[in-house]
Amino acid sequence: MKDYDALIEQYFASNNFNYSTLYSLCESFEPKNTFKDYSYTFTECLEGFAVQHFSMLKSLDQAPQTIFDGELSSIQTDILKALAYLALCHMKYGASYDQVTANHLYEIIQKLSPAFYETLKVNHTAQNEQITFQYNEYFATIHIIFHQTDEEALKAALIAINQLLATKEFPKSYQLTFEIESDYKFAILPIKDLPICAPHQLFAETVKYPALHPLMVEYIQLAQHKWHGYNNPELEDPCAMPSTFAVFALALLDEQYFDIALRYFKNSDDEHQCIQTLFTPVFMEKYGVTKASIKVYIQCILSMQEHEHFPLFAELFSTDEAKALLEDSRQNMREYYFTDEDWEDMDLETDEEINELLAYMWESVLYTTYNQTEFS
Repeated sequence: MKDYDALIEQYFASNNFNYSTLYSLCESFEPKNTFKDYSYTFTECLEGFAVQHFSMLKSLDQAPQTIFDGELSSIQTDILKALAYLALCHMKYGASYDQVTANHLYEIIQKLSPAFYETLKVNHTAQNEQITFQYNEYFATIHIIFHQTDEEALKAALIAINQLLATKEFPKSYQLTFEIESDYKFAILPIKDLPICAPHQLFAETVKYPALHPLMVEYIQLAQHKWHGYNNPELEDPCAMPSTFAVFALALLDEQYFDIALRYFKNSDDEHQCIQTLFTPVFMEKYGVTKASIKVYIQCILSMQEHEHFPLFAELFSTDEAKALLEDSRQNMREYYFTDEDWEDMDLETDEEINELLAYMWESVLYTTYNQTEFS
């Protein structure tokens, strides 16, 4: 196994710094899998080098108070490129909260060289008669201009997004926006209080076209990453993992997409995300309590800390048939809703520990369903 820290320290100690060789070295580490192993050392070494060559910079902990207004030397330019690369690695390979670190580095770059900072904001652009597709990996943005709004335009948009997510190591948390040149308005999903935002409207419109459903499924598979979310301002609270609106749209369309909903809820950030509470009542009102729908219902409840109770749930689960299905889920909760990997992730080793947690989780199911923790 490579000692990445030692290799980084050796590189900076060689006094042969230039961005090209530093980039090649870091890329040889396969940062997608290893960045967290050397990010601290990389930051410290680069900080020392940057402070040495920019007199107004005291550390990377705070942006300089003054703007560098001189002409950049070649080594200063390479330092800026290295800072931008470090920020990009945080965007691509870190958790969603690592984007705070990246944005702080961009703030420093902006102070050191506003002109260089502006080059980072230039979007990659592709255009055809249907759409203009723009993205920026430094700031994790995807923007689509719809020249047309028909099925072919939506298809072009989804293909472009999927190709970006599949072929480039694009940040897993990103902002997705669009604009329409005509007065046409995209649809919204029939979910009360669901935030109106570009990802919501894009997939509410796309789900109208059966031929585009496979592209939606592909997007879900590419975009869904636990601990990540859309960066759209409307989704700061409640937050939403990328793929959320595509999953909701398909799950409300047909039972054939229940498996996609189950995988989504298994992957959801159970510590922070709660947007699914808006989905569950609509889902249950449409499908009622069936052998298939109850698994989506319970997996949704288990995907968050505490799912709100709705009177509709108690009404739906008041029949003998529904209660029998609920009891079946209780008796088979471990088999239906969990895997051995789940227990490993939670550091649970004994059956006693697992059964204790299952009992606690079942109380959550009963609370959400009946607004009580006992089942009769």
